[in-house]
Amino acid sequence: MRFTLLWALVLALFAPLAACDSGGEETPTPTPTPTPTTGIVSGSFSLQAGASGSIDNARVALYVSEADYNNDNFLRTTAAAANGSYSFTNVNPGNYYLDVWKDLNNNSTIDSGDLYGVYTTNGAQASPFAVTVGQTTTIGGTVRIIPNARGPRPVIVGPRATSAASE
Repeated sequence: MRFTLLWALVLALFAPLAACDSGGEETPTPTPTPTPTTGIVSGSFSLQAGASGSIDNARVALYVSEADYNNDNFLRTTAAAANGSYSFTNVNPGNYYLDVWKDLNNNSTIDSGDLYGVYTTNGAQASPFAVTVGQTTTIGGTVRIIPNARGPRPVIVGPRATSAASE
């Protein structure tokens, strides 16, 4: 009886230690892939047929609302590459407006003679497009030379818009 009681006591003392020692390295728990919370807006613009110059370093601007677009109160900007491509990453889901402008006369005003384009679906006014979580929205089109005109910014481009899963 003493022997059984002694064995029970030894097991009670060492059992917790044995459970803690796995005898080697623990297998790490894999880190889960984070769920995307933003989208991407990218694409490219080209000059209208017959236009001379370069789209390189044209300002591509992203706006949250039509009022912000009308007041040139952009959320973010980036510069177009020499081939007209651009990209905005980590864009929160929602509706946005986009334009591209190159100030050819360096007066810091969108006006006659500059290169300009805006995303539109009807050719008459700036149009919103949707950014979706985990998706790439592609906006692109033709940038035109603003003719001699006065008044609000012209809407003179009908680019394409598509949405696809981001990698």
